[in-house]
Amino acid sequence: MCRCIRPLEEQFKASTVRRIRRIQQRVDNLALVAPGMRSFLVELNGCLESGLLLSALMLTGVVLENSTRELLVRYTAKAAALKDVSVRETHEVDPEKFYEESKSPRWGFSKMIDHLVALGLLAARRADKFKQFYTKTRIPLHHGLVRRISGGDDPFGGLLRDTMLEELIEERGIEIIKKGVSLVESLDRIARRAEIIAANPVIGIISPTFAMSGQPLSSATHVITQPGGNP
Repeated sequence: MCRCIRPLEEQFKASTVRRIRRIQQRVDNLALVAPGMRSFLVELNGCLESGLLLSALMLTGVVLENSTRELLVRYTAKAAALKDVSVRETHEVDPEKFYEESKSPRWGFSKMIDHLVALGLLAARRADKFKQFYTKTRIPLHHGLVRRISGGDDPFGGLLRDTMLEELIEERGIEIIKKGVSLVESLDRIARRAEIIAANPVIGIISPTFAMSGQPLSSATHVITQPGGNP
C-alpha cells in the first residue's frame, strides 16, 4: 500500500492551494526567530506543502510562543538595568535563560504578552487576540484536549468529533494558521520598530528587577551593543 504524500494540487482545490501558498510565502519572510528555531519555520512550511494542516496548526502555536519570548529577550538584552554594581552582580542573568527558566516570576505566554503591553511594545487592544489564539488553539492542541477543541465557542468547532474531519480542517484550519502567522508578523513589525531585528542580534544582560518593572528601554541605565556598535 502506497503511503506517498500527494501534491497539494491533488489534495485540495485550486483556491485552497493558493491560500496555502500565500501563507508559505509569509512564513518564509518571518524574521523574529530565536537561534535554532529556524527549523521550526521550515517544518511548518513542510507541513503546509504536504497538506498536513493539523501538524501545521501545532507548529504555528509553537512559533508564536517562541517569537513572543524572543521579542522580550532581544528587547531586554539591550539594557543594563541597575546603577548599583553589587546589585547587578547579584541579579544579572542571561535574558533567554531568565524568560525560559525563571520560576519567580514564571513567564507563561499570558504574562509575556502583558509585559509587552507594559513595556509599550504591544497595544492593549491587540493583547487579547494573542491570548485567545493561545487559549483556544495552542493549549488544546498541545495537550490533546479533545473536548475543549470540539467546544462550540472554539475556532475548531466540532473539528475532532465530526465525521467530516478532513473537510473541516481544510475549511477552518487554514484560516486559523493564517491568523497565527499574522500574529507572528505583528511581532516582527514591533521588533523592526524597536530596531532589534538584525543579522547579528544584540547580546547583553538584563536584571530580573528591570525586566519585571515594565519600564521602557529608554529608562535603562545603559544600552548594550555589539563591539564597536552604536547605542
